Amino acid sequence: MAIKHLIDLSYEIAKEEYGSKEFTFNKIYNSLTSKPIANYPQLSIGELYQEMLQDSRFIYVGNEEWKLREFLTEEQIKNIDRNLYDITVESDNKVDAKAVDAEIEEEIEESEIDNEEEPSKESNSSDVEE
Repeated sequence: MAIKHLIDLSYEIAKEEYGSKEFTFNKIYNSLTSKPIANYPQLSIGELYQEMLQDSRFIYVGNEEWKLREFLTEEQIKNIDRNLYDITVESDNKVDAKAVDAEIEEEIEESEIDNEEEPSKESNSSDVEE
């Protein structure tokens, strides 16, 4: 139960000290450990980090930085997810992946045929000399 209280304190620290700005876990942890917290067991950095990962109020934005969800739009959150986890969010415009692959293969084949049809410069120069 103590960890839940610590995550709530972490949230309060993040909101008061950083608001809509990015912050690192270490800054939150250092602020938390510098406060006198009575009746709490030894603070486990690993447990607190795990709680931050699981708490939806905190969003990991990459490069060891976090933001509070309440200061992000849904579109910003989707972009963060796409960038961090290479997640493609479905849209109204659904794309048939097989059709796209077939189109790409066709373009590659056409490109290879075009390259084969172009005479090389060496053969052109020898034709001119004769």
